[in-house]
Amino acid sequence: MVCNQCGSENKIGDKFCKNCGAPLQEATSEFKKQANIKTKPIMILILVIIVLIVLFIGREVPSLIKKMQPNTVTIGNYSMKIPGNYETAVDNNVLTLRLDRFSSEEAVGIQLYPDSYDNVLFNFQQLQDSSEMIIDIEQTEYEDIDWIIANYQMENYRGVVAIKKAGDDKVFWVQSMTTTYKRGKELVEGVIPFVNDATEVKSTTKQKDTTTSIVSRLIEMTE
Repeated sequence: MVCNQCGSENKIGDKFCKNCGAPLQEATSEFKKQANIKTKPIMILILVIIVLIVLFIGREVPSLIKKMQPNTVTIGNYSMKIPGNYETAVDNNVLTLRLDRFSSEEAVGIQLYPDSYDNVLFNFQQLQDSSEMIIDIEQTEYEDIDWIIANYQMENYRGVVAIKKAGDDKVFWVQSMTTTYKRGKELVEGVIPFVNDATEVKSTTKQKDTTTSIVSRLIEMTE
């Protein structure tokens, strides 16, 4: 610390100059004043950041929590828990799922189809043999549960249909609506866990089964 009177060096914290005895209080006060001027903008910036964080938490966190909470959706006599980040719509017992990251033409449809697993597989194989809509078929497992995965083609669509047993005379029909087989499989595999975890519920109302052909169902679900 330099004395303003004689220019002698003194220790930081000294109140008087060791050479001339002049008070060093003013120099110390000036040092503190300069320090306050330098730190004030930093403190303001920190306060602004804190306010922005609080505003973000207050606005975004509730919606994020809501998206994490599953919604229970019923199709026929089965209920499924769908994560809250999916947009859901049920029309004529068809559950349509969409996500924000899906393109405008992408969706996944889930419904109960009134036919046996073996019959659907047989019909798919016939359509494949006749080169009508079904391109290829795969029998596989997801979480140790049997599924039929079939690629289909219709106009500009290149989608995937996945089938799982839902009792002796019904199957879960999961169908993607997109433009490539790879993307279609990604969409279908994203919702298969929801179907695997579906639980049967008791209903006092008899569900009306509208049986249509496999081809008609492919067209209806794509539309």
